[in-house]
Amino acid sequence: MLKLNIAIVILFLFTDFGHPCRDLKCDNVLVTGDYVAKLSDFGTIRSLLSKSNQDDTQSHEKQPSSSAGARTRWVADTVVDRVLDADELHLTSAVGTPMYMSPEQLAIGNATYGFPSDVFSYGVVLWEIAMQRRPDLIEQECGDTMRRGPLLSQLAQLLSEGKRLLFPSEGSDGFDSIPEWLPDLSMACVGPEATRPSFQDIVSLIERAI
Repeated sequence: MLKLNIAIVILFLFTDFGHPCRDLKCDNVLVTGDYVAKLSDFGTIRSLLSKSNQDDTQSHEKQPSSSAGARTRWVADTVVDRVLDADELHLTSAVGTPMYMSPEQLAIGNATYGFPSDVFSYGVVLWEIAMQRRPDLIEQECGDTMRRGPLLSQLAQLLSEGKRLLFPSEGSDGFDSIPEWLPDLSMACVGPEATRPSFQDIVSLIERAI
């Protein structure tokens, strides 16, 4: 089951590498002929290989941490300040893909996000799989005519107001095709950072549900 496979892949990254994906989205998931999901985020792979090579070839000299943080903050500032085209909201930026990014990823100067942000992105992926369309919180809340100006700032503002992607209400079109457990899990994943489930919890819940 694709939803379970994706969660297991991210759990593997956590337990074996301690490394978040940071750009989890449907476009980064490949599906085999047997309907097995495989993560294809090459930025993550590059980071893991780089870390592995450093561990094998370098001594344990302590590297300055401020430069990495400053570089990430500069990247975040640059991305948020840009005026993006609407199509770019579904393309990878320096710190993730906007429509899948958590509020803490969108926050200017935040270089500390990790697995809770992957959980948030996974909640958006669940919504996309269930609804079979691109996630677009701005269009949902503001309409297509509002696609102008600093869209990342607009997206961050909507998230800070508690706005989230909506599922069909009971009795409406599409409601019966969505597994009963999926909307609740998706909404839990995109909730406040401190209350999001872990991927261990997500895997256990889906295994029980199916």
